[in-house]
Amino acid sequence: MPLTVWVFILISAYTFCQTSNAARPLAPKIAQEAVIRDDLRKILIEAKLPENSIQMVRSEHEENSKNTAKILCNSEDNLTLEISAQDTEWSSTFYLGLQKLGFLFPHPRLQISPTLQELHSHCGTYFDWNPALKNRGFHFHTQHPNEWVHGFLMDQPKIAEDTIRWLARNMQNTFSLSLLKDPGDHWKTQLSQQFHFANQFGIYAGVGMSFISQQQHSYRLLREGFLTQFFSPLIDPEGKWQIQAIQRGIQELSQAVHFDFAFIELGTSEFTSGDYEKTLQWIEAANNATLALDKQLFIKIHVSVNQHKQPYGNYNFLPQYSTTSLGALVHTVMYYSLLDLDAPVYGRKDFSDIRTFMENSLQNRPTWYFPETSFFVGMDIDIPLFLTDFLVSRSVDMNYLEEKGLDSQLCFTTGQELGYWLFDWTVALLSNRDYHNNPLIGLHLLGEDLGVWDQILKYQTRFIKNRGLLAIISASTLLDENPFFPHFVHDRVTLAKLKDQPQLIREQTQLLEAAFTNFPDTRSVKNHELRIMLEVTKLKIQHSLLLRQTLAHPAELRLSAPELLEAQELRTKATSMLADLRSTSERYPEAHLFEEQTNPTSYEFGYAWTAFNLHYWEREERMISEDNYSPLFMNIFNPMRILF
Repeated sequence: MPLTVWVFILISAYTFCQTSNAARPLAPKIAQEAVIRDDLRKILIEAKLPENSIQMVRSEHEENSKNTAKILCNSEDNLTLEISAQDTEWSSTFYLGLQKLGFLFPHPRLQISPTLQELHSHCGTYFDWNPALKNRGFHFHTQHPNEWVHGFLMDQPKIAEDTIRWLARNMQNTFSLSLLKDPGDHWKTQLSQQFHFANQFGIYAGVGMSFISQQQHSYRLLREGFLTQFFSPLIDPEGKWQIQAIQRGIQELSQAVHFDFAFIELGTSEFTSGDYEKTLQWIEAANNATLALDKQLFIKIHVSVNQHKQPYGNYNFLPQYSTTSLGALVHTVMYYSLLDLDAPVYGRKDFSDIRTFMENSLQNRPTWYFPETSFFVGMDIDIPLFLTDFLVSRSVDMNYLEEKGLDSQLCFTTGQELGYWLFDWTVALLSNRDYHNNPLIGLHLLGEDLGVWDQILKYQTRFIKNRGLLAIISASTLLDENPFFPHFVHDRVTLAKLKDQPQLIREQTQLLEAAFTNFPDTRSVKNHELRIMLEVTKLKIQHSLLLRQTLAHPAELRLSAPELLEAQELRTKATSMLADLRSTSERYPEAHLFEEQTNPTSYEFGYAWTAFNLHYWEREERMISEDNYSPLFMNIFNPMRILF
């Protein structure tokens, strides 16, 4: 019998015998009353209401009774918000009471407030907080150049503070972020302060890292260079030095940054694995080190499908062979639901295997769901496209989680500008069981016409999602076009291949014409930012149509094709609309999200920079007009920064 099979059997037997390392829940986090009272004062000041207009009191809570917020009016200008709730849920119950009074927090820097008269229209009412999830929150993906890179890892801590308040105000109790290698000298001290601030609100704070990932400046526990890793079988044949390095790295990190939980990415990148046997050893070493600190460790279960080895199977599913105290952070990507029959991402058909893994994992280890609400790099947020199926899929998945008894979700988000706050805010609202099956709940609270938005959601599901329009209107990049190692995030036909396929050009043109013709009327959308983003999405559909019509001409006539000129004029129009949107809605000028910039990520610009200048629109135009389809043409990515 091969040695690897013996190793596999021994590890599996060892795993199932580990009763002493049973899963332990995270230690309870309870919000401090003084911190919540101070936040109430800030909210009332922002609302331009008297600081004594709302008094908050906590009453005794009987075991097994509901978490309740009662609104009691004392006088014409003063009311009491009386909270009776479990210790771990009292602050969320309080913020639910504020929400019912009319205080809304769609974005960390956007507060919608009631008048004093509106406050008193709720006298004598009470509301129950019914959390659908025990652990609920967001992963702020700081491997992408967003506001949270500046807030948590750079020099703008006010962004982090506003974000933590936003979490608490929307009844969330968990967040994490990705650590980066060498982001600066002060980040550990700053991060510990921010994590302590989150804990005061009753919020768990977590960190993400890797063992050996070379991708996007990941913080690695094994930091030796490539050559050292290559020769490690000769230098350290039993892997003792690596195990010691992992344990020492976790210990040192915990002393510098007081995190509550951590997760680790497997492999050297999203698409490339490490050694299977060594990875299992590393997982056990990291888990033991984390348990010794009385903290929870998760392994991220990624969706890539090209990594298989017998007898283990999928490399991403290796944690199934580890001790049951190890947690699984089960990932899905983009706006696809766990239940979608077609999810053409990362080389897969759907998420059925992910779903099966999660259901099995749930039976014997801490298991959290890890979906997304935005996708950076050529798919949505930087095109920009406003994709409402994020609302639909996250609502569908929330129902599925409750059906299966999975009580924890950490939602991956790239950023909240350009209207993307609606997706994150809606996910937060859906953690209230009373809002289930309502992907429009955020829009309802904003006072939008739900009939109009219902048509928008149905249209996008029909055309952009189900008929595959996203792959046509989003943009390919160096990562898709590289002939040596293409980054197949989503099934698509690049312009370089499309230009020589007249039948496919006709098929895409017909689909784009139908999508453009049937685009719903958005004039009744009340929120200016959301309306502009929908209009820009329509323009992108039209722009893609014009480029296909240009490609239908013989190559020598494309430069002078009227459709190409019209596409350029359309881009100018969209650029003007986005410039107006930036002037009215930019909320983080100190983070320079719409500009080229220096930051510790792999990207030398903010995530909204390409949205603001419509780089990808222009790149596609010029590919056609200059007959240049090289992956390096107008490339804005530095492969060396992404890989090292």
